[in-house]
Amino acid sequence: MSTGTPGVVIVGGGLAGVRTAEALRRNGYKAPITVVGAERHAPYDRPPLSKQLLLGTVAEDRVTLRTAAELASSRIELRLGLAAVALRREDSTVELSDGSVLPYERLVVATGARARTLPGHERAGVHALRTLDDALAVRAALATAANIVIVGGGFIGAEVASAARARGVPATVIEASANPLSGVLGPLISQACADLHSANGTRVLTDAVVAGFEGDEAVRAVSLADGRLIPADLVVCGVGVEPNVEWLADTGLDIDGGLRCDAAGRADSAGTVYGVGDVARWWHPLLGTANRIEHWAHAVEQAESVATTIAAGEPAELSAVPYVWSDQYGVKIQIVGRPDPGHEVTLVEGSLEQARFLALYTAEGGVRAAVAFGRPRLAARARPLVGRAVPLAEAISELGLATGVTACR
Repeated sequence: MSTGTPGVVIVGGGLAGVRTAEALRRNGYKAPITVVGAERHAPYDRPPLSKQLLLGTVAEDRVTLRTAAELASSRIELRLGLAAVALRREDSTVELSDGSVLPYERLVVATGARARTLPGHERAGVHALRTLDDALAVRAALATAANIVIVGGGFIGAEVASAARARGVPATVIEASANPLSGVLGPLISQACADLHSANGTRVLTDAVVAGFEGDEAVRAVSLADGRLIPADLVVCGVGVEPNVEWLADTGLDIDGGLRCDAAGRADSAGTVYGVGDVARWWHPLLGTANRIEHWAHAVEQAESVATTIAAGEPAELSAVPYVWSDQYGVKIQIVGRPDPGHEVTLVEGSLEQARFLALYTAEGGVRAAVAFGRPRLAARARPLVGRAVPLAEAISELGLATGVTACR
């Protein structure tokens, strides 16, 4: 490819964008690569934000993925503090927030997602946790907080609760469903999530709907729809994210629920526009659906797939089994595949009560997902078995486990 071309423009300076740029160079791509990031921080890693950074066990500079100098050494230009405001596919350009226009030969959309907010979010003491600045603000607030309330019992909420308890702050998780993650893990394993909170001193309120926040200028309580008031001088809302696709409106691209991409990350038939990371809704051959999977491993695997597709000129379809993890109260929780509450759940190793176990989810005669608490090696070994959807008995045998298993559902 001639270096006289405008090359690849990557809009988004997070993990997916940076990894795409680096993978392009590893795959022999010679043309210019420009990474544009809306934040002024150097690209950083998100997982530590709700874990080590909140705990104070890592400094701010330790979450940096790459500096501008490090990227420049690979002939990757980094432009920070600039958001994309419009895409003009007819002339292959991206307009940025400073009025400048970048031409591209290939465009990679890696603009990520933003935290959803609740009415009253502007009140002092009410936070989301999505960006580095968010995490620094929550960490500072934890130093003086008397009571923290976390709205939402997903991974972010659970990790914030875990960090708060480790710092000695009384914590309450407010969850709208029957248990944290019950819509994903089903009743039995989601109960294990709730029990882990309780065992570490976190109060969990389930089937609870937030009506608003009390306090004149600063929050002093969270009001629930049933009339209860939960005291709080610090609130963190973990109620999901919205993909940053507004700048792609009226471009002819499918942006409903995220940028729709095929299994190689292509968002258009010409193979000119691609999507990676939390903004992208990829077709997954294993799952048979298009999904936004908002987790680190998937972003890395998507980046490699897109870079290979662009550099080689042939589609490199992603078929890796989805994998996510969370660290809570000293326990590593791992999810392999896409569990569903309708799946049959079988505990094949360990104990729910001790929060150390492996559970397999089966449907249509095969293992479709696995959930591990404190069993990282078993989770890693289960991933290819989920990919092959092997029968339960075969999975147990290949994992080297005893045949005496407990059917949980």
